[in-house]
Amino acid sequence: MATHEMTGHGDNISANTLFHFTPTLSNLENIIENGIKIGYSIENYESLIKGGQEVGMPMICFCDIPLSRIKYHVSKYGGYAIGLNKSWGIQNKVTPVIYTHGNSPATELLNEIYSNIQSFIEIHDKYKFKPLSKKNKSLLESLMDNYEKIYRESDFEHKKEVNDLVVELKKKISVIFRYVKPYKGKFFRRGAYLEDEIEFYNEKEWRFVPTKKELAAGGLKDSYEIPLIVSPKYKRAIGIKCGKIRLRFSPADIRFLIVKNENEIPVLIDHIDSIKFDKASSKTIQILKTKIISLQQVIDDL
Repeated sequence: MATHEMTGHGDNISANTLFHFTPTLSNLENIIENGIKIGYSIENYESLIKGGQEVGMPMICFCDIPLSRIKYHVSKYGGYAIGLNKSWGIQNKVTPVIYTHGNSPATELLNEIYSNIQSFIEIHDKYKFKPLSKKNKSLLESLMDNYEKIYRESDFEHKKEVNDLVVELKKKISVIFRYVKPYKGKFFRRGAYLEDEIEFYNEKEWRFVPTKKELAAGGLKDSYEIPLIVSPKYKRAIGIKCGKIRLRFSPADIRFLIVKNENEIPVLIDHIDSIKFDKASSKTIQILKTKIISLQQVIDDL
């Protein structure tokens, strides 16, 4: 069944497979046929960023764990899953997240950079500058050390060039935060936070985050406030738009298909037979059907 994944590495905590979990069989059928669509995940940064908050960010989440360890994920993310080759994930810019905590030097540095950029922008609103001369461009090198003094003593009257630089830098920092995850923190599920904190580090999460350009093409924002994400009315409208952005794969990229119960295996086989896959041979489709296993098999045998 899954022995080839574990061969020679009986106690592996990583796999050659990236698993994406979903709560229903119909979701899994849709994924096989149409790819994995993005969704907005509620991420809480209170433990990492000073003045940080919760924010809904677009992504597709995977976990990098062997089959023997998936029981932990089922109760939170659903009893159905697709396992895809890790090489497929890397080719599609699926990336492991950076785990950190509030007392980490890396977290302190991110906070310092974020604070400096925010102060820089506030100074832009306070002073008027004229276009950058060669002299003034050299000031940028020491800007973060003493930026307000530099601006006060300079002869800028127009801020556009410098402002564009800072805004672009802020955007890049925000992208980095999309791949940062608290080592441990609050977990939002089904409209509320769980009482106990979760050790996210155990999930070994990999993440796909669409670009702003991709989101804009689908009529979506790079983040939403939580009330919009949890509101049934807006959640449905956002969900429909999310279906425009998907990660695609071929049947050959699939390593595992997990259903909750054994009696659902023939149901999924019938669905696979109904799909018209592009450029997939009948042999590839037959092999794909052998990759279906039940959650109960995983729990009992591994």
